[in-house]
Amino acid sequence: MSTIVKRAAESWRSFNNTPPDRSGLDDAWKTRYLKSYLLLRIIIGGLALAMAVLLYFGTALLPSGGWTLPASLSDYYFSGMREVFTCSLWVIGFFLLTYKAFEKTLENVLTILAGALAIVFAFFPVARPSTAIPLTPLQQGLGEHTVDIIHVIAATTFGVLMAAISYAFGSREGLRPTASDQHSPEFWRRFHHICGYVIL
Repeated sequence: MSTIVKRAAESWRSFNNTPPDRSGLDDAWKTRYLKSYLLLRIIIGGLALAMAVLLYFGTALLPSGGWTLPASLSDYYFSGMREVFTCSLWVIGFFLLTYKAFEKTLENVLTILAGALAIVFAFFPVARPSTAIPLTPLQQGLGEHTVDIIHVIAATTFGVLMAAISYAFGSREGLRPTASDQHSPEFWRRFHHICGYVIL
């Protein structure tokens, strides 16, 4: 048994210390990597944009649902779409944690903080919209008011950071060289700056 463990450890060390050789990749393979990365960004962005609509119609179409709007998006934590709400935030949070992981930039710091905060306010629910709803174990342990404060601070800071990220991204896009078959860098700079203002 010790021999098997020893060999496994040696194999792992060998694998872990030898990065894959991608020097021979042709342009087609590099394009596939780029397309996969861009597709991931589009999916995450689409999920963030569609979440409010998905939660609203999903709740309304459930047997116990209704067509009334909740006081805030966070109130969906106490609806039949709770798992969709929290899982979407976790997916967005983990994407932001790894989005700029290998860049030493301010934008990377902002995305890491925003990703962590998305997970925090998914984990800490807002105060119950009705006292008829039972407390969660976390609310029972820390107190509903304390959990609500953590949620509100995390959610608000997350929104501010997302606006800052959008603004920083637009500023960076505005410095790109102009391509004849695409929108101008100035167009993308304004587009992302407007998105930042809308988020705020």
